[in-house]
Amino acid sequence: MKSDPPSSKFQSPLDILPPTLVAHFRRVYRIRELLPWQSECLSALRETIEGSSENIVIRAPTGAGKSLVSDLLSIYYLAVKRVGTKVVYVVPYVSLLSEKHEKLEILFSPLTLSVLSLLGNKPYNLFDKADIILCTIEKASQLIYGLIETCELSKISMVVIDEVQFVGDEQRGSLLETLIAKILYCQQFMNNEIQILAISATIDNFFDFVKWMRAKHYECTEFYTDIKEFIKIENKLISPSGQVLETIKEQSNDKYKICALVDLVLSRGPILAFSPSKAICEELATILSTHRTINVITSEFIKTGIEKAELVEERMTNKVGWLMKGIACHHAGLLAGERLFIEDLYRSLAINTLICTSTLAAGVNLPANIVIIVGLKQGTSQVSVSMYKQMRGRAGRVTFKGECYILCKQAEQKQVLNLSLIHISEPTRRTPISYAVFCLKKKKKKK
Repeated sequence: MKSDPPSSKFQSPLDILPPTLVAHFRRVYRIRELLPWQSECLSALRETIEGSSENIVIRAPTGAGKSLVSDLLSIYYLAVKRVGTKVVYVVPYVSLLSEKHEKLEILFSPLTLSVLSLLGNKPYNLFDKADIILCTIEKASQLIYGLIETCELSKISMVVIDEVQFVGDEQRGSLLETLIAKILYCQQFMNNEIQILAISATIDNFFDFVKWMRAKHYECTEFYTDIKEFIKIENKLISPSGQVLETIKEQSNDKYKICALVDLVLSRGPILAFSPSKAICEELATILSTHRTINVITSEFIKTGIEKAELVEERMTNKVGWLMKGIACHHAGLLAGERLFIEDLYRSLAINTLICTSTLAAGVNLPANIVIIVGLKQGTSQVSVSMYKQMRGRAGRVTFKGECYILCKQAEQKQVLNLSLIHISEPTRRTPISYAVFCLKKKKKKK
């Protein structure tokens, strides 16, 4: 998308912030300048950012730096454009809240703005005491509905919807669609200036979605990470073109045929292995741990960490054996303290193999050099192209290359080959109702 020449008011994308905040923003994100696509995005959407209250939709590949753009705009709204209002962040999973909360507290510290995560039974009346509110789709829906009922929606200047592709999710998509539809209604018929910033790496039917949202948009089509893709069928390693690259000698008692592959790639960096379920997560950890020895260097560090984190000893009994061998599980069955402890161990490289469910595919900043996808199911659903892109996108970052391996059976080869074509697109599995009505009206007009 071509950008207009910047106005005198907007000489550099970062110049939308006061100079002191620009310096702070650079320190927090550890950057000197924005990436080319980020600069172009902010310049292209300049008029909307500075002057109007139109919605914004941004699509960019995983790892390209979408969160930086949304955080920059949040600071601009609260510090410059709509001082005294609030910003609501909507994320799909609870696991994303704690990481985002910590980052935003640091980011907004110069403005003395408070950050609130709406979790569990936390009362909604705390909304008035916070400036930035973090919540899941379910909590956000309740919050927005309550503010509409009390005519207080104008207190919010912007709603940031991260991973907006969940609007097509079969289970939770209808709730997110309803949330968006309520805001669109308030914008159109109640003259409310609340603004939606929707970001995603894999939102399908992109331009129709943008029209439904009545939004300005930016699409980054440049991949900033170099990811090589491979398929492992039984004991053969195959390229996306179908060429057999290597035959791997499998280890005994490994029904998932993952141990030999992990041994082959472990020296190349941290591994994220996506499992179909929580139960299989722990089964894979047990299988992998039988083929490894205890890492003496990190074992004492892990023991001390467990004591300092005050984790429940009974719950950690099985996990300690895995941790000592550089292996951990990450899924919805973990307590908050356990999850944060494991994430910290992974970031510090005390563990090098993290086995997780698809919840880790969205948003949590735990990049890996290697991604392994075990099978073609996540929960009870088949892995879609969109989900594959999310999981694959965990491999590599702007600063380092990544590799992605899919483990499957011979009968699944054709299906896997279709998934591994990076630029393939698919319609959303569930088209939102009001979105479908919008598309129907558009077709009728053409006739």
